[in-house]
Amino acid sequence: MYLGGDFETADGRPRKYAAAFTRTGKLLPFQAAVEGSVHALLAAPDQGKLLVGGEFGEVNGVTDNALAALDPRTGATVSRIPGGFRWTPTCSRRPATAPPCVRAPRVTTPAASTDGSPAG
Repeated sequence: MYLGGDFETADGRPRKYAAAFTRTGKLLPFQAAVEGSVHALLAAPDQGKLLVGGEFGEVNGVTDNALAALDPRTGATVSRIPGGFRWTPTCSRRPATAPPCVRAPRVTTPAASTDGSPAG
């Protein structure tokens, strides 16, 4: 079971905004250093990924604005989002001193074949 939110510890141990537990509530070793709140989680077991979305600009020391794919066992960043998604965060009128914009990502996906895989 995965938990995302606005926290920096789980069961008394460091876990930045994401944690994993057994069905009986035991904290698992999964650790992802997410630098901001997690608002959405999607387990994608067929791809071996955990997708996380929220108000963050960095995951595990790498820039990942608002959306990241993680290894569901370790929390390590996976190099690409399954299906070849490309997205750009959109913002309007924010001060130059503001942190990177991470709200309201605009998601675009490449053309797909009839089986849902990226065309190309």
